[in-house]
Amino acid sequence: MATGLHQIGKLRHDANLRWLYQGEQKPRGCKRLYGGKVSVDDVSRWTLAGNMEATQVYTAIVNSAHFKRDLRVVYLVKRAGGKVKTAFRRIRPWRP
Repeated sequence: MATGLHQIGKLRHDANLRWLYQGEQKPRGCKRLYGGKVSVDDVSRWTLAGNMEATQVYTAIVNSAHFKRDLRVVYLVKRAGGKVKTAFRRIRPWRP
Protein backbone atom coordinates (compact mmCIF):
# COMPACT_ATOMS: atom_id res chain seq x y z
CA MET A 1 0.00 0.00 0.00
CA ALA A 2 2.86 2.40 0.72
CA THR A 3 4.06 2.09 -2.89
CA GLY A 4 0.59 2.79 -4.28
CA LEU A 5 0.05 -0.76 -5.56
CA HIS A 6 -2.95 -2.94 -4.73
CA GLN A 7 -2.86 -6.65 -4.01
CA ILE A 8 -5.13 -9.10 -5.77
CA GLY A 9 -5.35 -12.55 -4.23
CA LYS A 10 -7.47 -15.36 -2.90
CA LEU A 11 -8.84 -15.30 0.66
CA ARG A 12 -9.21 -18.35 2.86
CA HIS A 13 -12.66 -19.94 2.92
CA ASP A 14 -12.88 -19.16 6.66
CA ALA A 15 -11.69 -15.52 6.39
CA ASN A 16 -13.03 -13.25 9.14
CA LEU A 17 -15.10 -10.75 7.14
CA ARG A 18 -17.66 -8.29 8.54
CA TRP A 19 -20.42 -6.32 6.83
CA LEU A 20 -20.19 -2.55 7.11
CA TYR A 21 -23.12 -1.09 9.04
CA GLN A 22 -25.55 0.65 6.66
CA GLY A 23 -28.46 1.43 8.99
CA GLU A 24 -29.41 4.54 10.91
CA GLN A 25 -26.90 5.53 13.58
CA LYS A 26 -27.90 6.12 17.19
CA PRO A 27 -27.95 9.77 18.32
CA ARG A 28 -25.41 9.40 21.15
CA GLY A 29 -22.32 7.37 21.84
CA CYS A 30 -20.04 5.48 19.50
CA LYS A 31 -21.30 4.87 15.99
CA ARG A 32 -21.75 1.32 14.76
CA LEU A 33 -19.07 0.21 12.34
CA TYR A 34 -20.02 -3.38 11.54
CA GLY A 35 -23.32 -5.07 10.76
CA GLY A 36 -22.42 -8.71 11.50
CA LYS A 37 -20.26 -11.43 10.03
CA VAL A 38 -20.33 -12.29 6.34
CA SER A 39 -22.16 -15.54 5.64
CA VAL A 40 -21.66 -17.22 2.28
CA ASP A 41 -24.96 -19.10 2.63
CA ASP A 42 -26.99 -15.91 2.10
CA VAL A 43 -26.15 -14.01 -1.10
CA SER A 44 -28.94 -11.44 -0.65
CA ARG A 45 -26.49 -8.78 0.60
CA TRP A 46 -24.08 -9.40 -2.28
CA THR A 47 -24.34 -7.55 -5.61
CA LEU A 48 -24.49 -9.75 -8.69
CA ALA A 49 -21.62 -8.59 -10.93
CA GLY A 50 -22.20 -11.02 -13.78
CA ASN A 51 -22.23 -14.58 -15.05
CA MET A 52 -19.40 -16.47 -16.69
CA GLU A 53 -20.56 -19.79 -18.16
CA ALA A 54 -21.71 -21.79 -15.10
CA THR A 55 -20.17 -19.36 -12.57
CA GLN A 56 -22.01 -16.51 -10.86
CA VAL A 57 -19.87 -13.56 -9.76
CA TYR A 58 -20.93 -11.52 -6.70
CA THR A 59 -19.16 -8.50 -5.18
CA ALA A 60 -19.36 -6.52 -1.93
CA ILE A 61 -17.35 -4.10 0.17
CA VAL A 62 -16.63 -5.69 3.55
CA ASN A 63 -14.21 -5.22 6.44
CA SER A 64 -11.41 -7.70 7.08
CA ALA A 65 -10.37 -8.14 10.71
CA HIS A 66 -7.03 -9.62 9.65
CA PHE A 67 -6.04 -6.84 7.22
CA LYS A 68 -7.69 -4.15 9.41
CA ARG A 69 -9.24 -2.38 6.41
CA ASP A 70 -12.24 -2.38 4.08
CA LEU A 71 -11.88 -4.59 1.00
CA ARG A 72 -13.77 -5.10 -2.21
CA VAL A 73 -14.31 -8.85 -2.34
CA VAL A 74 -15.50 -11.01 -5.22
CA TYR A 75 -17.37 -14.22 -4.38
CA LEU A 76 -17.46 -16.90 -7.09
CA VAL A 77 -20.21 -19.55 -7.07
CA LYS A 78 -19.95 -22.41 -9.54
CA ARG A 79 -22.65 -25.05 -9.83
CA ALA A 80 -21.43 -28.27 -11.43
CA GLY A 81 -23.88 -31.16 -11.38
CA GLY A 82 -25.29 -31.36 -7.87
CA LYS A 83 -22.26 -29.70 -6.22
CA VAL A 84 -21.63 -26.04 -5.45
CA LYS A 85 -18.03 -24.74 -5.49
CA THR A 86 -17.18 -21.34 -4.02
CA ALA A 87 -14.14 -19.03 -3.72
CA PHE A 88 -13.36 -15.56 -2.32
CA ARG A 89 -11.10 -13.17 -4.19
CA ARG A 90 -9.68 -9.99 -2.66
CA ILE A 91 -9.64 -7.32 -5.33
CA ARG A 92 -8.27 -4.20 -3.65
CA PRO A 93 -8.63 -2.03 -0.57
CA TRP A 94 -11.67 0.17 -0.71
CA ARG A 95 -11.59 3.82 0.21
CA PRO A 96 -14.61 6.15 0.15
